[in-house]
Amino acid sequence: MENKQKAAVLEILNYWKITEFLGQTDIPQESTENKKLIKNIKNGKEVKAEKIEVFFDLPVLSSPDIDLEMILENDRDGYAKFPSVGDEIHFCLGKVERNTVVDYLEKFIEDKSDNPEIAYPKKSAIAWCSFKTDTKGVYLQNSFQLSSILWAVAKWDEARAHNSHDFSLDTSEYEELVGEIDEELQNQNVDEFISTIYEKIFNEYVKHRFLDDPQESMGIAEYNRYASEQARDADEDVVDYAAQGKSFFLNDIIQLSELVQNGNFGDGNEYEKKVIEYILAGYEKSKGSDDLPRTIISPDAGKSEMKLFFDRILNVTNSPRGKWPAKYMPALMQQVAVNIAIRQDGDAPVFSVNGPPGTGKTTLLKEIVASNIVERARLLAENAEDPDSLFEMHSFSHGPLEANANAYYQYAPHYYSINVDEINNYSMLVASCNNAAVENITIDLPKSRDILDSLESSGDDEEEIRCGLDEVHDLFDINKSGDVETITRYGKSHEEKDIYFTRYADKLLGGVDCWGLISAPFGRKANIRKYCNSVLKPFVEDYRSNDVREQHKAKYLEVRKKFLSQYKLVESLRNELEQICALASSVPVELQENAPEDLSCEIGNVERKRQMLERQLFAEQKELIELEESRPKGLFARRKDTSARDIFIQEKKATISKLNGEITSLNNRISGLQNLQEYQRRISKYSHGQMKMTPVDAVFMERYVSEDDQLSTKAQITNPWFTAQYNREREKLFLYACKLHKEFVISSKCMRHNIINLMIAWNVFDDCGERMKLADREEAMPYMLQSIFLLTPVISTTFASAQTFLGDVKKSGVLGTLIIDEAGQAQPQMAVGAMFRCRKAIIVGDPKQIEPVVTAETDMIKQLLTAEILAGYKDKKISVQAFADYINPYGTYLGKDEEKEWVGCPLVVHRRCIDPMYTISNVLSYDGTMKQQTAAPKEDRARTFILDKSCWIDVAGAENSGKKDHFVKAQGELVLKLLARKFERDPIDIPRLFIITPFTSVKEGMLEMIKKSELYGKEPRVRKWLNANNIGTVHTFQGQGTDEVIFLLGCDSKSMGAVNWVNNNIVNVAATRAKFRFYMIGDKSVWTCRPVRVARECTAEILTAKEVEDVFGGKPQEIEAISDGTQKKGTKTSDHLKKNGNKMPQDSSGDIKSAPAKMSMICPECGKKLVERSGKFGKFIGCSGFPKCRFTQSV
Repeated sequence: MENKQKAAVLEILNYWKITEFLGQTDIPQESTENKKLIKNIKNGKEVKAEKIEVFFDLPVLSSPDIDLEMILENDRDGYAKFPSVGDEIHFCLGKVERNTVVDYLEKFIEDKSDNPEIAYPKKSAIAWCSFKTDTKGVYLQNSFQLSSILWAVAKWDEARAHNSHDFSLDTSEYEELVGEIDEELQNQNVDEFISTIYEKIFNEYVKHRFLDDPQESMGIAEYNRYASEQARDADEDVVDYAAQGKSFFLNDIIQLSELVQNGNFGDGNEYEKKVIEYILAGYEKSKGSDDLPRTIISPDAGKSEMKLFFDRILNVTNSPRGKWPAKYMPALMQQVAVNIAIRQDGDAPVFSVNGPPGTGKTTLLKEIVASNIVERARLLAENAEDPDSLFEMHSFSHGPLEANANAYYQYAPHYYSINVDEINNYSMLVASCNNAAVENITIDLPKSRDILDSLESSGDDEEEIRCGLDEVHDLFDINKSGDVETITRYGKSHEEKDIYFTRYADKLLGGVDCWGLISAPFGRKANIRKYCNSVLKPFVEDYRSNDVREQHKAKYLEVRKKFLSQYKLVESLRNELEQICALASSVPVELQENAPEDLSCEIGNVERKRQMLERQLFAEQKELIELEESRPKGLFARRKDTSARDIFIQEKKATISKLNGEITSLNNRISGLQNLQEYQRRISKYSHGQMKMTPVDAVFMERYVSEDDQLSTKAQITNPWFTAQYNREREKLFLYACKLHKEFVISSKCMRHNIINLMIAWNVFDDCGERMKLADREEAMPYMLQSIFLLTPVISTTFASAQTFLGDVKKSGVLGTLIIDEAGQAQPQMAVGAMFRCRKAIIVGDPKQIEPVVTAETDMIKQLLTAEILAGYKDKKISVQAFADYINPYGTYLGKDEEKEWVGCPLVVHRRCIDPMYTISNVLSYDGTMKQQTAAPKEDRARTFILDKSCWIDVAGAENSGKKDHFVKAQGELVLKLLARKFERDPIDIPRLFIITPFTSVKEGMLEMIKKSELYGKEPRVRKWLNANNIGTVHTFQGQGTDEVIFLLGCDSKSMGAVNWVNNNIVNVAATRAKFRFYMIGDKSVWTCRPVRVARECTAEILTAKEVEDVFGGKPQEIEAISDGTQKKGTKTSDHLKKNGNKMPQDSSGDIKSAPAKMSMICPECGKKLVERSGKFGKFIGCSGFPKCRFTQSV
């Protein structure tokens, strides 16, 4: 890495370090659960708890005496059932509202955010400083923390006072200042320094900025009480309430900075170079440079270019050998993404996939999982007849058993590394900032029902298709498994059927029927502890016996033989398909499009023409030789030049050259025709049954680039070159790969030792009383984790937990493939810790979703920093997805002109929402590139819907009085009626409905109204529905979906700033949470911003609140919806249409309320305005983008 580039990387990492440093937490709040415990204890009730947290207010500044001994003595009497006291007392001094900091900094920000949520964040406060003491009140060294936000504001004021135009923050200055205060407080009692430190911080960091006078109370303190000494000693989850800066990423950023600084990261391989590009993406993008190599994946790239691309990427040689079991194949762009992602030596080691809602990101990930497991099984089978031969032994340095190689446990004295490092390429770590997203993936993969349902055959399937599916189905059905485990515990044996550690997966996921331990959620300590108790401890116990391992070693050899045999079969099928791919790519599209009916006859005709030209060429060459030979000779027998003869000779040479060109052209045509003939001969057997396939040929390419939506969709939902036969064999190979992993892990003594030592490192192994020392953990952890991925191939973690989970892994490139989900929600620095520890990254997300959330005061301080290189890192919209997209050579452009944006490899087949939600999303965010394949709701499901159509419900009203409170009471009252209707029609425990709003104030207002309503009192399910978080802001619903969504907008005409803040992404996310119905509630005259206007125009109907109430006034059975979303005869709405001559309702201005008939409607395919046109069959609605866009509809 060049010095200039290295300096830039380090400056950006330092900026991210400052960003994390400024992430100060709120003043601690007592949890609701703890409040209930304390209340019950004071009321003399019995409580079942091992621990309580005791909070108390600190005295006022005028009388600062703190008698901790008295406080603890009184509490001992009050909490007699909790006699044991924790070791520390946490103090938080002072209080500043975040809003106050925002208001102070806002004066200095030129480009203020219009975001009403950011400009006025939720009501919360930060402490001025914090520290800890022991239970006697003596200060604990290195515990003092000054508010990073107050310190940064003070540094800004200092720069202004010196009229400096450059502002930067150096955290080493902060550390030096805190170190000096820490030294002053050494060995002092809290009584001796609390008032002094309080006044010091107030005068230097608070006074005249945020407060003029000290507050009544100096702050709060907290300590823990326990039911017993044992409970105290066992408590590993002590919350440090004095820790103000709980950054989940700071240590990882510092670790990467050190690696780069010392030359240990950045130049090692192509992946490291790509990670450096990722870090620099904001800087390069801000310079406007867009000269990176780009391969556009889009019909707009042209038929010829895309044919060459598909021939290269979709060739079967680039596809996975293993397949996740499912009847249906991945769609076209899913397969493109998979093929690029799995390459080990490709040009995209950091590869991003742009996956709009409902486009099958999980399907894509499953295919990558299957591929990695099969490839790793191949390496295991090829390199080890004896599993233990693949390991290399290492000794600990600091274990207590000095006579036993410094071991921690005498029966597992060593740890082991895998000596074929390529095997480690295929471990898979799934990470995200969205805890639900990562856990859902790792919980879904082992589910038996999901796989069995996906393999179900139907009555329409041909016999051989049905037989193939049934065979694979039975292999993954635990009830039909022939793999029987004999489990011996405590002297008793029993038999259990197994597929891949099925019993461990069942126990880990609890209550979910699983087929195998393919994945597990990690990250949080509770998850790791559960994994150890459900998997690792039973594993160690079940396979403790050497005899059992020897039996499984024999089984390993059997499974290895079976796997290699199946691998060979898959390879032979693959080779056949590769030959057809090669033939197809060798035949030009033009020749395929204009292929003669009788190829043999055409080849004969061309052959005869070539022979004729060859005879003509021979004659011309003979004449040329004769002309040269007959030239007159002069002195020394040299031939004389004669002008006439020379002209004739040149003409002969030109004729010969022309003939050679024509013959070459005919040779090429003959070769092309012969290839086409051979291709047609071979492809003919792939036209039906298990052998049926879709080739990438002229027909396919014509569909792919077609402007006809139905034809282009047909191309997008296909998967070229794959046959059902090939897929079934690949699915079997995946199963045998899992079996191979299972027997390898069981029969390896080295694996067992690594598992035991990993539990010792995590302090969960019962037979070892001492936790592994840090130095030993840092040496051994990389190898022990690599072993765990052999047992559980996919492990998930949140970014917030990764720093803890992987904290002992200090080296780069330890793990294999990093898969980042929901990457559009994560700030770029969140991913770097996981990225530097892996060897490949697949980034999956959607930049058109809600951007990462940044607190206002931190964002404002970032805006004040002046370094030029940081310009591209201050935008709140930047994300892991955006940075990965920028450096990805494969993708497409969305938007036009100044909004034109490069996104990663696009997924386009949408299977989540029906209209209008699909069209809203497609028009607002994806340039009409998505293709809809969503099934309509079944009739019994549709009967539970509130209304028979999605609609805009026009409700005007005034906002609540109060600063930035956008809740409109009239709109809330209508929502209550819709909610009552939902609970009346949907009998399930928690009805499938979200209430989503852009604004926190609207959410709070709606919650309060619901809790005060009659419905809340008489319908017990409402409380459950609320507790399940079914009402909230748009940000909280990303990654989720339900049947119906009420999009409650709020606002009146006085809040146009808030209205105009609502952007495409917010409306896109809100709309695509709804699968079947989307009800927008707002004032049409207020909500004129483009995103909401487009959504309204795409919606089928606009109603007033009274019209909705009229519908509700009818009998419930009169208002039924059928599966395609149309209305049945006799409904209120259809009656209304009849009375008005089949015209949709109109508003007071005479505008038709049905969006499709409105002249102002936008084109659902390209987003341009629709206009009225005249044709030979009369008037129709057409797109103003014609002829490029050919969308039409009848008037």
